[in-house]
Amino acid sequence: MDIELTKKDGTVIKLSEYGFIVNDIVIDSMQINTKYQDKENMNGRILMGSNYISRDIVVPCFCVVKNRSDIAYMRDMLYSLTTDIEPMYLREIRRKEELNYRFTQPISDDYVKLDKNNFPDYEYSRHDQQNYVNGKQYKVIFNGVINPKQKGNKVSFELKFETTELPYGESIGTSLELEENKKVGLWSFDFNIDWHAGGDKRKYTFENLSKGTVYYHGSAPNDQFNMYKKITIILGEDTESFVWNLTHAEIMKIEGIKLKTGDRIVYDSFRVYKNGVEISTETNIAQPKFKYGANKFEFNQTVQKVQFDLKFYYK
Repeated sequence: MDIELTKKDGTVIKLSEYGFIVNDIVIDSMQINTKYQDKENMNGRILMGSNYISRDIVVPCFCVVKNRSDIAYMRDMLYSLTTDIEPMYLREIRRKEELNYRFTQPISDDYVKLDKNNFPDYEYSRHDQQNYVNGKQYKVIFNGVINPKQKGNKVSFELKFETTELPYGESIGTSLELEENKKVGLWSFDFNIDWHAGGDKRKYTFENLSKGTVYYHGSAPNDQFNMYKKITIILGEDTESFVWNLTHAEIMKIEGIKLKTGDRIVYDSFRVYKNGVEISTETNIAQPKFKYGANKFEFNQTVQKVQFDLKFYYK
């Protein structure tokens, strides 16, 4: 198994490429913060609410050196690769099957192939290859201290990460990439995606309509400003009051300015734009929100086009 780290500058690192062998990848469930309030002369307490805070990810790994003088070099390399103070994305990589030794006849010209790190290379079928376990990634930052433990020429480490802004797993692909079906490798079985041609669960671009349904695949709602979503609407008629709604969101309004046929309205995070110019002050501040399953939408006019570009989030 292995982990892949994608740094802020786009650098991609796999520990195995540097001679480190990952023993396990332990992804904890999310930490929950629950608030209660006591009432005078009342038994028990009142639940005020709960929210998810963060998630810990622990990666035990090791390396084996030829000479003990190389221990310091490998140790410092691991520190350089992982102990950043800026967030990075982490992906989980595993094999489908455990590697087993290939039994061979004890003849003089037989040998065991070694990989570039001098470990036996037992890869003899496609099932032995390491693969991404799913289409999710976690935005994490290194947390804690690495304490190397040496036993002979083997040095063991334990890497500790925690999620930063969001505790959720995030889809690597966007809804538009899913709709275009150009990068099938971005998705996994657990996303429950309908791959039949023309499936409604993969439709995120609509034309010449006033209402419809868009499908959200994530088990955690996409309902915060720091979750990726961009909704683009091309108006179908002139108006001074544009109103629309989604199943799980407040009614969204743009009023007080003249809007024309063909104007491009974009809801991007907590900002709203008309033809590239921010008009957030002309709105009622409400933002699009999506929950698992079918999300119905409706406009107070027939729009030329609406496109839902978003990522899916998972508990």
